Amino acid sequence: MDENKIATYYLYFDVINGPQIINTVGNIEFTEDDLLSLKICSFPDTVIQSSTESIIFIFKVKSYYCYCIFSTISDQKATRGYRQFSYVIATKLPYFYPFTRILHSAMSLFYYMNESDILLLISDFVSKSVSIFPKEVGNEKEIPTFDGGLPVALAPSLNELLDFTADIGWSPQCK
Repeated sequence: MDENKIATYYLYFDVINGPQIINTVGNIEFTEDDLLSLKICSFPDTVIQSSTESIIFIFKVKSYYCYCIFSTISDQKATRGYRQFSYVIATKLPYFYPFTRILHSAMSLFYYMNESDILLLISDFVSKSVSIFPKEVGNEKEIPTFDGGLPVALAPSLNELLDFTADIGWSPQCK
């Protein structure tokens, strides 16, 4: 089913060649133009951050939501003395909070694991999370994150699903 297709990407910013897709898990039929959009949108134009902060944002490539975490990490072997990279979850599923929360929780892995292993873990967590998302209003589940769990429930209405004053998509439920 096309609605549940999910792909995760690891992208690296090369100072000479620009943004590069290094690795992918999953299969979404993006055209070359779509992949170019994915690469360009995965790296903010201007970033003011420390080397320990990451930026999480969402953009769209056609009908796919792309949940992205962009990070800069100090690396004396790199040309500029730091590496810039992004992880992206691409899907048609509008579950903003759970997907961005999974990416946020993955930050703790950036200093201790290699990029391919992190990508596989993110992909695995996303796949398992989607398979256990509640299907009915009032049904609550806990999805795994890298730093614990996140209780989620289906929003009771479209208005609540899209309400920016509350949480977006599958809402976290405080226990």
